Amino acid sequence: KITLTQVGQPATVSEEFENGVLGGSSYLENAMGGASGGNAVCLGSNGTVSLKMVSPKKASYKVFVHYFGWDGQTKYNYIEIPGHIENTLVTLTGINEYLDLDFGIVSLDEGEEFEIRVTSSWGWTYFDCVTLIEVPEPESVSMECENGILSGCILENPNSSASNGNAVNIQQSGTIIMKMNIPKSALYKCEVRYFTWGSEEKMNKFGITGILEEKEYNFAGTNNYETLDMGRFELPAGEVEVVLSASWGWTYFDKVTFTEVI
Repeated sequence: KITLTQVGQPATVSEEFENGVLGGSSYLENAMGGASGGNAVCLGSNGTVSLKMVSPKKASYKVFVHYFGWDGQTKYNYIEIPGHIENTLVTLTGINEYLDLDFGIVSLDEGEEFEIRVTSSWGWTYFDCVTLIEVPEPESVSMECENGILSGCILENPNSSASNGNAVNIQQSGTIIMKMNIPKSALYKCEVRYFTWGSEEKMNKFGITGILEEKEYNFAGTNNYETLDMGRFELPAGEVEVVLSASWGWTYFDKVTFTEVI
């Protein structure tokens, strides 16, 4: 015989950015007339917007940020969910359409109030709404950079919020090699937590041996530890080797995290 079991629909929650708190140069505008609630928040050159939401049940949720950018004008801005996802510099592609940015997965308790904050780096991006959709708990693995194989680097903690009490100053020509154990073959999002002094951006190299040839990434200048999204990679189960090396250098690396994309 065949037994059919009814499966409940995943929990969802959504909110419009125009219902949030605008700061700096942010203003309301319905770019191209396609905003879901009749309006969107443009950051301008140095704007912010913060939005408070409530979780409908205890679960893991995938976070989607609905936004608009003008054709050919890729922008970089910061998004964070305090207590869940650190301030992260994200890439926002402009193609004259509203798009969804997959901002990662958060685990929330039932009735938990949480906040989403968007802060201008480049600015001039239109933020429409945020939607959270319940998903299974993803696999995740992290490693502290100070536990890697260091060459031409020194351990330093210039900011007390390093995740394990220390970070690696890559100096002018240092290299960090990290051997990380991936729990299963899957698509993973990779994030690097880092710190630089002041607003000056630094170019440094990142690679995954046999999967991603080392290439330069832009680590935006910051006076706090922040997270850079390095991309998504198909990884095999078992050990993978991550390499961080100096191009510009003089950047403090705290940890590397792989999170399964669901």
